[in-house]
Amino acid sequence: MKYRFSPQRDLIYKKLKESKKHLTAEEIHKLVKRKDPKIGLGTVYRNLGILADQRAVQKLTLSDRALYEADDRPHHHLICKHCGSIKNVYSPATLKCVKCLDFVRDFTVDQAYINAYGKCSKCG
Repeated sequence: MKYRFSPQRDLIYKKLKESKKHLTAEEIHKLVKRKDPKIGLGTVYRNLGILADQRAVQKLTLSDRALYEADDRPHHHLICKHCGSIKNVYSPATLKCVKCLDFVRDFTVDQAYINAYGKCSKCG
């Protein structure tokens, strides 16, 4: 589906891209309200959905929350089960893991995400 340009969507994307973090819709809402106080939380959710559909942002769904990021490079995530920190992994080895799914008959993989859970070095 094609979407028209929206100044609110553009602002949401720019603020998320500038943050270089994984943020909740509520955290993004706080950032954009500083620039445009009229933007409501519903507008943020709606536009994040559109941006995710367009693959401009990635939605990372954890058990208790959804996080968004604007890193469009192919990557996967290491998630600490203790402190909740998330590290992006850009290793060619993890990208090869996705290619390994090509063995599935009658199915073509065009997008996949690996989320590995464990303990970060700080919680170690």
